[in-house]
Amino acid sequence: MTSTKELVEFIKSDQNGQSRTKRIERFRTLFTQSSATFEDVLDERTGDNLLMMLLKANNFFLLQYIVRTYKTCPGLIKSLHHINCKSETVFTLAIDCIEDTKERKEQVVEAFLLLGTDPMLPGKHRLPGDVQKGLPTRFKTAFTHACEKGCKLSIVRILLSPLVADFKADFRQVVKESKNENSQLRDEVEKRFKLHRKNVNHGFLVAIAHGHFEILVELWENFGTFIEVDRTSDAFETRFFGASPLFTALESKNDNVVLYLVQECQVDLSKTNEFKQSPLYVACEYGMVEVVEGMLQKFTDNLDHVDSRGNTALMNAVYHGRIDCAKILIETGADIHRQNDVQCCALAFCCVKESSEDSNERDRKLVEHKFRCGRRLLGAGARWPGHKLASIERKYLLHTNIRKLRKYRRQIKKCSNPKCDKIAPLQCSGCKKARYCSRDCQKLHRKQHKPHCRPPHLK
Repeated sequence: MTSTKELVEFIKSDQNGQSRTKRIERFRTLFTQSSATFEDVLDERTGDNLLMMLLKANNFFLLQYIVRTYKTCPGLIKSLHHINCKSETVFTLAIDCIEDTKERKEQVVEAFLLLGTDPMLPGKHRLPGDVQKGLPTRFKTAFTHACEKGCKLSIVRILLSPLVADFKADFRQVVKESKNENSQLRDEVEKRFKLHRKNVNHGFLVAIAHGHFEILVELWENFGTFIEVDRTSDAFETRFFGASPLFTALESKNDNVVLYLVQECQVDLSKTNEFKQSPLYVACEYGMVEVVEGMLQKFTDNLDHVDSRGNTALMNAVYHGRIDCAKILIETGADIHRQNDVQCCALAFCCVKESSEDSNERDRKLVEHKFRCGRRLLGAGARWPGHKLASIERKYLLHTNIRKLRKYRRQIKKCSNPKCDKIAPLQCSGCKKARYCSRDCQKLHRKQHKPHCRPPHLK
């Protein structure tokens, strides 16, 4: 009589040299002689059952044969919900194995669905670092696992096919039963509907976090009316705790996903994160120019919104040397004279560095970018924060930027001609006080200026 160990060794062995018929006959012989059920065939070291071992061995032909032949066997259906030592389910492991374009792998997923396996059924999933951090056990479904892995759209659509019909049917039934007095049935339907909605929102958030744009669009087109785009994540998504889909996309630095959320999903741009930072503030920090332009086209009311320290989006853009973002904010009408909690304006951030060391190449580029931001601010009419800079610690001041910006400030005085408001780089050679934007402007103002033009030593 054959033991289950021989069956396990046969499944895990390399069978490339054998034909398909011989593999099937060998499996049938070993399985019938062992008189074991699908639940009894386990790998003692990893805790994998029969289906898991076939998936890891890439033996998809034999797996399809088992699913088709024993689809009515209760033991096979129970084995689909088995969890091994690594907290993996058969369904999530099947999605892990899907890495190429072979159709037979898609058929394996379809076969699991036909057997009644729920892609929304959560399985326990604990990462190695969760134990040390004291985090609770996470629950990952096959659907959210596919969103995280970035599977092909064909696989995601297969997983969504039973859910789309069930989701819409549940919603119609909730509305219908809410008018009836059958409270027990209504509560059951509402509970299932909330669970589906929670899973869809979780998959939507996971697809955003990993930058899978196509999956994001597919979910929004199918479940757009049921997705809460402005909600903050709870303990169900421990990894994204406290973050909304928009801030999750901003932290992932994915411009396409953020623009889709802003333009198509119509997210609320007035909401802030735990540090009272607006989406525009975070986009300026990462230098996402296209996102900043898209946000300002939709919403300009929070242009001068301040965070927990009183800093605006313009101050944040200047501090991180985001020249293009600062230019857009200044042209849109951001307040360049606004001060934060320590009485520093945006121009003061051009003269402050992040650390006491600025020797490497990256910091040198950042210093140059801050100087260019300062020129933009001075050109727009920003006031020089002299006494504010004196209060900042000396080791955090950029003295090169201070000298260069002071020199540039002398060159950008306004034209003395009252009919002109351009920047005046030219200086009157007589009084050394009047400044003009051009020779022509100086000639036009000569009659009014000549009676007052005296050299400084004669006054």
